[in-house]
Amino acid sequence: MQKRRLDPALDAAQYVKRVWFGVAVIAAVVVAADQLSKTWAEHALIDDVKHVVGSLQFTLTYNRGVAFGVAEGFAPILVALTIIAVLVVMAYKAPRLSPAGVLGVGLVLGGALGNVCDRLFRGHGGAVVDFIDLQWWPIFNLADAAVVSGAVILLFVLSRSDDSSEGSSNGSSDQSASHDQPKDFL
Repeated sequence: MQKRRLDPALDAAQYVKRVWFGVAVIAAVVVAADQLSKTWAEHALIDDVKHVVGSLQFTLTYNRGVAFGVAEGFAPILVALTIIAVLVVMAYKAPRLSPAGVLGVGLVLGGALGNVCDRLFRGHGGAVVDFIDLQWWPIFNLADAAVVSGAVILLFVLSRSDDSSEGSSNGSSDQSASHDQPKDFL
């Protein structure tokens, strides 16, 4: 039985589709978890603060700013810029994005979209529902946590990919050849 050779361009296109699919699935899970948790918070915490453990408690608040209450009044602009930045990363890095990079992009996109859903559909005058209260940090929600976690992952992944591309410019063909190969994650 003869083994068929796959077209490298087709393999790369399939990989990019997998990357986009992976990002979409992660973002959808983040949006769903975020929206479910906010619906729970609006019902369970209406007149109550729930102590969880240590300094962690759940306290219902509404936030017109972006993550952790920062930049009130600039939220729509910052959310739009976040989504544009994610799409730019995807456009330029998707063919070489590692599984960790896919996770980071999915978390940032899902978190941004989770808060956009609040601003558009919850009817709180453009505010988002926040309820995770550490008492020593601004009150936040799962979308905020996803955006920050995803951004940290992306910074790490993108800084590592820049390091490896610098190494390939020193004449090492092994590094550049392996750097251009997609990493299978699905």
